[in-house]
Amino acid sequence: MRIFLIRHGESAGNANHEIYNTVPDNKIELTDLGIGQARKVGVKLREEFDVKVPVIYSSTHKRAMQTAENLAESANFIHSKAHYEPRIIEQEWRGHLNEPFDDKHHWLRTQFGSFHYRFDTGESGLDVYCRVKPFLREILLDNKHTDDIIIVSHGITINIMIMALLNELPEFAESIKYPKNCGCILIEGGKNSLELKSELVYRKNKKK
Repeated sequence: MRIFLIRHGESAGNANHEIYNTVPDNKIELTDLGIGQARKVGVKLREEFDVKVPVIYSSTHKRAMQTAENLAESANFIHSKAHYEPRIIEQEWRGHLNEPFDDKHHWLRTQFGSFHYRFDTGESGLDVYCRVKPFLREILLDNKHTDDIIIVSHGITINIMIMALLNELPEFAESIKYPKNCGCILIEGGKNSLELKSELVYRKNKKK
């Protein structure tokens, strides 16, 4: 079994953080560049699968769904409609618009660590782990006869999924950088023995 963890393409929020003041996180869409990134990675994945068609799961945030749809179309996965899964959405960090990620949040998150720090009206990394862990357990059981799975999600959520799949500690998830937009992390093996096949980029002074 191969699990491809793919971050969404460039979003309007990646291009301009000010949009978070007027548009809810779950409704932020891809930019034209992000759509192109999704279609490009779809072409590359088509070469990986030859004639096989993978199972695709996507976060229910708009930018992730657009990534999954464009990826599947450009890869010609005509019989693989994405399964939309709310448990793999972005970490929720605010409860309403005009709630900035200010210096106080940044300092506290640095002190506690991104895994344990919980935003006042949002989630901690641990909260994200508690929702993605059962999701991953389910897909490994439900797809035991499937060779390939694609999961389209978000930066910190992907890092925590890597941690969960490899049975690593929270410090591991905190030590690695998020994949780039439409970056792909490959994990391969069976449900009881999974191995990382992609090279990770570590944060400065935090290499495992």
